[in-house]
Amino acid sequence: MSTLFQNLELEFAKAASHDPEMDRVAALAESYVVGLAPVERGDFVHSIKRKTVRTPRGVRDRLIYSENEGAMSIEFGYMSRAGNWIPGHFAFTRAKDAFR
Repeated sequence: MSTLFQNLELEFAKAASHDPEMDRVAALAESYVVGLAPVERGDFVHSIKRKTVRTPRGVRDRLIYSENEGAMSIEFGYMSRAGNWIPGHFAFTRAKDAFR
């Protein structure tokens, strides 16, 4: 019986992943991240992208990401060369929390 429900959940996830609403919400989330990103870091803002990926179990998922090599430091903060803590902006984290 548990196998039936486990497979049923996967089949529902696969079906839902094809719904255009998923793309609409992903585009909205991407815009939200861009809006939270620091404007003084234009290279970071322009590196934020969205794509559809397929999970190993066949579900189409939407991924919002940055190709900027400093993205982790911008998101979570870093220690400057002078030894001062530069706090992160948490654009992706805040967007994740807003879209829960």
